[in-house]
Amino acid sequence: MSNERKKWNESWAKQNDILFHARQELTNAKAANATLSREKAEALKALEEAKEAGARAVKALEKAEEEERRASKALEEANAERRRLDKVVTSLQVCFFNFARYFFLWFVNAYDVNRLLFLTG
Repeated sequence: MSNERKKWNESWAKQNDILFHARQELTNAKAANATLSREKAEALKALEEAKEAGARAVKALEKAEEEERRASKALEEANAERRRLDKVVTSLQVCFFNFARYFFLWFVNAYDVNRLLFLTG
């Protein structure tokens, strides 16, 4: 072979080697791009799920706050009812005590009257 032909063959071999490596790098870059695209899609999906979970958490917190307000109101109403019933019980105790005292006085007076009638009769 001629010297010029050898140079051409060496040059083409170098070019083929360069193209082979460039194709390999391109294939690797495409594979990396596909992997990154999948990872991006997964990350976006995870972000969307996190947003939805955050929205559910906010809704649950609002519901819990509303239930707390209702429970607090019910407790206030129960305390007011207890205070009212305490007044009623106190009033009934006073009435019962007064009734018992008057009944006792009446009984003692009736007993004394009967005893006096018995003694005089």
